[in-house]
This record gives sequence, C-alpha cells and structure tokens, in this order.
Amino acid sequence: MARVVMSEASVLPFEGKQAVAQTIVNRFYSDKFPNNIEAIVTAPYQYSMQDNGDPNEECYDAVDAALRYEGFPPDMYYFRAGRYHNFAYPYIQIGNTYFSTETEQ
Repeated sequence: MARVVMSEASVLPFEGKQAVAQTIVNRFYSDKFPNNIEAIVTAPYQYSMQDNGDPNEECYDAVDAALRYEGFPPDMYYFRAGRYHNFAYPYIQIGNTYFSTETEQ
C-alpha cells in the first residue's frame, strides 16, 4: 500500500497521502470491491504503481493512519486528478487531487 501511496500521492501533503491509503482500506472493507489488497490495487485503471522510488516514512505513516480510520469517511472510494468523478459525491480536494464518496457527507 505504501508503494501505491508513493506513486499516487508523492507530491501531496500527508493528508493527501492518507486519503489515497484510505481509499484502499475503504475498498477492502466494502462489499463492492475485492477483499484482497493486491486485487484492489492491481485492478485495471484504479491505482498507479509507477516506480518513483521507495516509499518514504510519510507514506508508511499515511497507511497506518488510514488503517486507524483517522479523519476520512468509510465510503470514500474514489479520487482523481483535476476534477471530481461525476458518478460520486465530491468530498475533499487536496492539491490537484479530488476525493469522492458514495454518499453525500
């Protein structure tokens, strides 16, 4: 998970890294997605696994925070750069990354 966080959110502040990790954790606990982290992060068109270096301590800390559910709703499953998804509810913008939930918050 930390490698995905590094790939997807290396330029974001800690909050953005945690939010990316939270989408993975939330999907793991949802009946709508596989209950396998590897299947979640390797699903087509979902997460980037580009090699932009080894995850740093902040990436690991973000994963730990997400596992403790610190601050983000459990149905925040989606994010993208540049704009919100049109099929979900806008939740928060962090940098140029837009996070969305299944329900209106």
